Amino acid sequence: MQQSIYETFQAILFLEMPKNDAGNIIVFDREIKGWSRGDRRLKPAPPAIVIFGQSFNNKEIATLTYEIEHVITIKLETGNDDQTVSAAVLQEFERLVHEVFASHRQIWVIDKCPICMKKTLSPQHFMIDHSDIFQSYADNAVADLEALWDETHTTAMPAIADSRKASLAFDGVFEDIKNNRPVPRLNAEAKRAFDFMVKNKMKPIRLLYDVRISDIKPTDNGIDKQTYHIGEITIRAMEVTRISATGPDSVSTDAWSIR
Repeated sequence: MQQSIYETFQAILFLEMPKNDAGNIIVFDREIKGWSRGDRRLKPAPPAIVIFGQSFNNKEIATLTYEIEHVITIKLETGNDDQTVSAAVLQEFERLVHEVFASHRQIWVIDKCPICMKKTLSPQHFMIDHSDIFQSYADNAVADLEALWDETHTTAMPAIADSRKASLAFDGVFEDIKNNRPVPRLNAEAKRAFDFMVKNKMKPIRLLYDVRISDIKPTDNGIDKQTYHIGEITIRAMEVTRISATGPDSVSTDAWSIR
């Protein structure tokens, strides 16, 4: 459940942290030489960034609706000429990460686009690069919302963010795929990618909210490690998911036997 979050956090850091002329992110003049999604004992040469999940808590807040709290840690491991430099690099790294995530209270988590196979940080990708498929679905979704709004209001409906429109459009296409309804201008290869998402019960677009840095560990102060030190930043984020149907009748009616 958290692998796509790791990839999203890595992309945000890579896009928004300072870079050198080679296009690699740096802390002071130290180039980040390695990335790991999921912690491990053996890592590339330091400085190295590790992103891993500590836990997630699942709480039912309404019938078939669950609130999940994700706890993600971003860790920097560095070894430098002396302990003072190591500590300074960790402090600067944590300052940069704090500045990056302070402006991201909500974060889209999106799987690879089933049409062009690219990764994106916003659903707007579907409207910008594939408007021939998604535009009509966005228009229909907005029209449905406006009709619903007009039932109880005399004023115009507030504007909807472009990313929300794109998310609604994708949901419309995804529902048509799940129900075997034709999607105009969707080629066979993209249809197979959508079918793969349905078969594997994927949630292609997710939204994290209340994203916040909850804990900063500037350095482990490991005197026995000489100049090798570790700093950690813990980020908490909430997500709401909903189950559309449960048993006993949401099962296959085919008979089977175990041999």
